[in-house]
Amino acid sequence: MKNNTVSQPPVLGMVSCGTYKYPDPMIGIKEGSIVYSAGTGTDASHDVTWGLNYPVEVVMIDPSPHSIEYANQILYVLNNGDLPPGEEPIGPPQNIYDLISTLRSGVHQSSKFTFLPVGLYSECGTATFYRPATANDIASYSMYSSFRGNDVEYETFEAPVHTIKDIMNRLGHKQIDVLKIDVEGVEYGILEQALELDPLPKYITCDFDLARGQLTDHNLMHKPNDYITALSQHFKAIKRMLMFYIVFHSDDYDVTFMRKDIPGEYHKLIAKHNEENKESP
Repeated sequence: MKNNTVSQPPVLGMVSCGTYKYPDPMIGIKEGSIVYSAGTGTDASHDVTWGLNYPVEVVMIDPSPHSIEYANQILYVLNNGDLPPGEEPIGPPQNIYDLISTLRSGVHQSSKFTFLPVGLYSECGTATFYRPATANDIASYSMYSSFRGNDVEYETFEAPVHTIKDIMNRLGHKQIDVLKIDVEGVEYGILEQALELDPLPKYITCDFDLARGQLTDHNLMHKPNDYITALSQHFKAIKRMLMFYIVFHSDDYDVTFMRKDIPGEYHKLIAKHNEENKESP
């Protein structure tokens, strides 16, 4: 007797979470998976996409004053389905309106969102954050002081910073499934920490801001020592990452790493599909 119920095999495609790319299907992600997103800024499209499409717990991390205000608005919208009375959207307006529309449609996951107004760093303590020379009123601040430019005083603030393990301990998390890093130049120490986790995150996305800045800012390119240091750090980090991960997607200096065992899980899905749909006598 033939099995007349034939489905298409799963095809490994690509899905966008904000500006970052991940595999589709999202292999290894299940109910209760943990997503850490360091560097919310004023665009939480990555975090919201995760939380509305997958039954996960999303932890947003950013100490910047503008990001704290923005994240509080996002959390209000997620809990109430609309903006606070009398408030205008903070950050890209269309992102807020799209979120409200999705919430009203009822077609979404009910995930847990947490926001921590701290910085993610390679050690615990207090750090100074600098507004970069190219910043507007809602710029992303950086602990990397060279982002300030030359001979100009820029706005700063101090905020607590924590390691990945410290935040995990505070929240009672035993592992992280997804780690997004967009921390304006201090990503390398955080990547080193991530590679010490057991188990390793299934997916890591990173915006290599320091290398991007050193390679594209003409002022900094005239500082050979800074230039070489950035390149050395960049390629050292990539080489170490490739011991445990493959590059799933790369767009300039935005890179999505996939843990090396994940493709094997995809092949298991194919084998299972073929077994369930093969002809039987």
